[in-house]
Amino acid sequence: MRHDLRRAAAGLALYAVMATVLVGCNKNYFNAMETMGYHKHGVLVARVKEARDAFQDSQKQFQGTLKELTAIANNPASDTQTLVKKLSSELDHSESTAKSVHKHVSDVEQAARGFFQDEAKKLNKEKDEAKRLQRRRDLERDRAEYFIVLKAMRRAESTLTPVLIRLRTQILYVNRNPSTKSFTYLKDNLGTLEADVTSLVREMKTAVTTCDAYIQARKSNS
Repeated sequence: MRHDLRRAAAGLALYAVMATVLVGCNKNYFNAMETMGYHKHGVLVARVKEARDAFQDSQKQFQGTLKELTAIANNPASDTQTLVKKLSSELDHSESTAKSVHKHVSDVEQAARGFFQDEAKKLNKEKDEAKRLQRRRDLERDRAEYFIVLKAMRRAESTLTPVLIRLRTQILYVNRNPSTKSFTYLKDNLGTLEADVTSLVREMKTAVTTCDAYIQARKSNS
């Protein structure tokens, strides 16, 4: 019992240290960027651009994977091992782009926290009532516009897991049972996968469009 408690305490201590390091790294990152001439607002916009690009890459990859899988399911060649390798490669690439999307959405949220915390501090320090009111209005507008982008990104991001699960299930089945029956299984399940990918593409296009609108608005306001 004491041993378990000591282990739990050690784990909590390690977690606290890691959290402190991460916060410190985040602060150091923003400080370094500001030294180079990038303010927190600029960092946020840059990360939204990166997320937009990640969504575009992932959209293209999943469309390509569906196209490849459809071609193989409808016209399976005699060399099943080659087909299995192609499918596995497509799955790997799809998972890679999905991880990139998750990372970049997280980066956007991290940048947003830094920006809004900084703006809140400036608001609290402002002594002039008129300027304080304007700064509050600007901050409320920025928050509202940011949450529109975040919502679109989160919706698009949420479509990745169901598609990946379906892809992984079907491709692993073929990997373990490389036969004509397996490719018939792929063909029989194409309709559901196509519907999932269609939904994914629709949400990703919406996210990209929303990101572009946000980026353009930031240019107009700068």
